[in-house]
Amino acid sequence: MMTTAKPLGDTTAGAMFRGAIVPSAVVAVISVVLSVLAAGTTGLWGSLLGVALVLTFFGLSLVVLGATRAADPLLVLMVALALYGAKVVGLFVAFILINAADLVDDPFDRTALGITVIVCTLTWTVGEIVGATRRREPLYDLGEASP
Repeated sequence: MMTTAKPLGDTTAGAMFRGAIVPSAVVAVISVVLSVLAAGTTGLWGSLLGVALVLTFFGLSLVVLGATRAADPLLVLMVALALYGAKVVGLFVAFILINAADLVDDPFDRTALGITVIVCTLTWTVGEIVGATRRREPLYDLGEASP
């Protein structure tokens, strides 16, 4: 029987994903509930959009990094930096498009969207760091020490 490898599997990227998804989901639920209580339906939609943006951008980044794990470390670093830049630009473009389409404040509450993106991003980032740290996989090998 032949099995296919999962994109993240038992890799550092997989450990980072597992370390980030649960706390981010908890924070996302709390953000949605608080947004509904504070702003009603527009808070719900704004918060859900914020959760979707964070999960999409950060989840796809880990999938891409997991797929490049066998490549040259310098290439992986360049991919990681490019992904970071793409996330920043992508979020900027998403916010510009949402604003240009006049979707801010109806149906998406501006405050709920912004706060949700910020707290979910911070939670995801801390979760990634914790997951990678618990993996305890060396980032580089110094090779043999010369006498």
